[in-house]
Amino acid sequence: MGRKSEHGFGHEGANSGLAASLDPDQIGVRQLMKVVRNGRSDTVNAGDVAANFSRRPSLDAAILLDRGPSAAAAGEEFKDVEPGGITEGLEDANLHFVVHRNDYRRYFDETRNVFLQSRPGSLIPMKELGFVGLGVMGAPMAGHLVKAGSHVTVWNRTPAKTIALSQIGATVAPSLEELAAKADAILLCVTRSEDVRDLAGQIAKVAKRGTLIIDHSTIAPHAAKELHEELRGGGLRFVDAPVTGGSMGAQKGQLTIFLGGDEADVADALEIVQPYAKDARRVGGPGQGQTMKLANQIAVGGALMGLCETLAFAKKAGLDLELTKDMIGGGAGGSWAFQNYGPKILAEDWTPGFSVLNQRKDFGYCRQAAAEIGAQIPGTEVVDGLLAHLQEAGHGDWTTAALYAVLLGSV
Repeated sequence: MGRKSEHGFGHEGANSGLAASLDPDQIGVRQLMKVVRNGRSDTVNAGDVAANFSRRPSLDAAILLDRGPSAAAAGEEFKDVEPGGITEGLEDANLHFVVHRNDYRRYFDETRNVFLQSRPGSLIPMKELGFVGLGVMGAPMAGHLVKAGSHVTVWNRTPAKTIALSQIGATVAPSLEELAAKADAILLCVTRSEDVRDLAGQIAKVAKRGTLIIDHSTIAPHAAKELHEELRGGGLRFVDAPVTGGSMGAQKGQLTIFLGGDEADVADALEIVQPYAKDARRVGGPGQGQTMKLANQIAVGGALMGLCETLAFAKKAGLDLELTKDMIGGGAGGSWAFQNYGPKILAEDWTPGFSVLNQRKDFGYCRQAAAEIGAQIPGTEVVDGLLAHLQEAGHGDWTTAALYAVLLGSV
């Protein structure tokens, strides 16, 4: 169950006890611990276990439970425990010790080399995570991983985009190769199939066998299938995991994630992406995550058209737009688009959001996939044509909600 650590858990001072390293405001420590011995578990007093780690070589793991007293009270249990008693037990007993905080937790030494994460009732060695692509979606997603306690190394072609993440605890890699060489799992959030293929090729040259690549980009399903096969041939694992929910969903950690890949690989990916997921599920084998995302984009295009066409009609008819948005958006005609893009339309705020260029890129993949399977997507084709007008007018970086302006005839 455990993996022997090369480091003992650190403390703030050479003579300080375990309690000195616990911040009650940041980490919810519990008094009771589940102790796993040779596959069997018992619930015991945390202080007794901590004080006797060095004399309990049969311990495989100790997990703090979710129920118990406050961090301060639990700290009292540990106040007389010397660090040597902890580290000696760790090294001799192949022991892992997890401090729980919310759903994902961390406890680490001063060199940040010992990381573990756990869900209640399970123990999982903390992976070294790499995140590549820090745009309007990737940056907040990486931020949620850092705040959840993961050890995250980031890299971006534009180095300035790494600054905010470094300020909250992310490590900035000087190169993609350095990030890829040490990561157990690498998350990508870029734009096109070509971008993902280029990054995957560079990663494959230096990544260790078994490295998991989780691709949050929206790319062609056939490209995802090809990458899965090519990377597997080199001993790497690949899961296509496109997201939906927009930049607001990314900021709130409320994204829907469609995962495609081998079952075991998707199970590992699901553990990693939870800090920013509202709904994350395996939807099928390699490439099926991308296929589901394209189906989603077809629905998004229809909802966008419904919103913009409704409000443009209301404007021309002299209706109160705020009232129109609220009443129709709260009824059978409502949608995510009404709730999230409606206010942007009323304010004539065309900053993305999700840009016209990116939406048209996704529609291109939709049209390609539809042609391959003989599906009809006339609504998507209409919306794509209207968004093309915005792009041709030089507004490709505007939010897709600016379709409203096209329907009004103001662009």
